[in-house]
Amino acid sequence: DVVLVVSVENRQDVFDYQVFPLAWNDSKKSWETVYFKADLLMSLPQNAQLKTYIWNKNRNSLALKRMEITLTGK
Repeated sequence: DVVLVVSVENRQDVFDYQVFPLAWNDSKKSWETVYFKADLLMSLPQNAQLKTYIWNKNRNSLALKRMEITLTGK
């Protein structure tokens, strides 16, 4: 299992997080574009950090060409 994790946290607490499964088809030879949207807390606590990372639970093989994160506010 390989997942993309998006979390809002500080040194003591995790305020919000979301997990998105990453799945791929080995038979395809071209790169695919994948989009995820995470709706997080409206107001972030002071000293909070937004973290994104790939959690490769079983140490599967994974190729990542480019990862882009866009933050928007309301």
